[in-house]
Amino acid sequence: MDYEKKIKISVIWIQKPDFFVLLLSGVCVINMLQGESWRLFFYDLKWGFADNREFMKKFAVLVILLICWIIWSEWGITGRVRLKWRIQVGKHQFEYYNCKYLDQLYIPTIVIALILVSCILWQMINDFHAAESSAWEGTVTIGHSFGEIDGRSYTGSLEAFRYNYEKGLRVFEVDMEITSDDKVVLRHDWNQKIQEGISSADPPTQERFLSIPILGEYTPLSFEDLCGIMREYPDIWIVTDTKYKDPEMVNKQFTIMKETALKADALDVFDRFIVQLYSEEMHEAVEAIYPFESYIFTMYQRWFGDDEAEFTKICRWSYEHNVDNIAMGWDLVNKDILEICNRYHLDVYVNTVNKADEAKQLLKDGVKGIYTDRLSASDFKED
Repeated sequence: MDYEKKIKISVIWIQKPDFFVLLLSGVCVINMLQGESWRLFFYDLKWGFADNREFMKKFAVLVILLICWIIWSEWGITGRVRLKWRIQVGKHQFEYYNCKYLDQLYIPTIVIALILVSCILWQMINDFHAAESSAWEGTVTIGHSFGEIDGRSYTGSLEAFRYNYEKGLRVFEVDMEITSDDKVVLRHDWNQKIQEGISSADPPTQERFLSIPILGEYTPLSFEDLCGIMREYPDIWIVTDTKYKDPEMVNKQFTIMKETALKADALDVFDRFIVQLYSEEMHEAVEAIYPFESYIFTMYQRWFGDDEAEFTKICRWSYEHNVDNIAMGWDLVNKDILEICNRYHLDVYVNTVNKADEAKQLLKDGVKGIYTDRLSASDFKED
């Protein structure tokens, strides 16, 4: 008798795919309404929806309704819509009573369940797919605008790159601007007083920009030059500081960059770019141009330390979209912020740090790395 009950219970659940269809459909609807992925759903499930109380309420209502449905269909509380059917297991035949309409819709329900489960599994695979760790991850120093040269910062010059490469830096942040003839060059902004006759009121062509030495002695670089440097030095990574977050300008700038790389037969270097994001919308615009492997969501245009709940929202978005790194001013870092980042598996980089003792303390507190003008890892290595 116990054997029969076990077989009967197992077969009941196999024969009742409607429960799974209802559960998965309900979660899909909630996910659609919340605009979240399965990756984030399972994260919330693991942590008890600590950062998503609204979803928890809807999910709880769904579970309660599903339990009620199971009770009603399993035991026929109304006593009116029940059907007797037989289940054959080997030579044994069992009889079972259930809701009439479930028996009538058995085949189409199975088909719907299989289709729905297949779609969800496919989406889960996409949501949980994460790029393999890149070679740059684990670095503790990012050379800010290629780093200083002769005590001068923000040059973005060839000499600054070579000097700091010799010091041991392998990851560099570079600023990029668009010239008047729609080329991308390495420059923080046109108002920098580092090239004679160039200003935001009179943005140069690429040819003019490259013809004027920076501070009278350093070599300015175009994006094409940068691609050439990356081909010559296959062990370096570049963090892009492209400034724009408006989707139209993002599209324009990254399209120019891609076309320039294609023309130079150097599109492969894009796999060593770490794109700084300034907004959630920018990610979609960039991905439409090229599927970059690495991103850093930088806060200087997005979050200013005034709202922890908003920062949590940013971390959730980053986790959902496989953005594994976040950057902010060193003065915004505190224990609570680092704890939120750790929960969402985000590595934190801070800018701009030029004192070795401050860098040591930040790393000890849990920061992953620093943007710096003049430090290398050897300057603050633990004794």
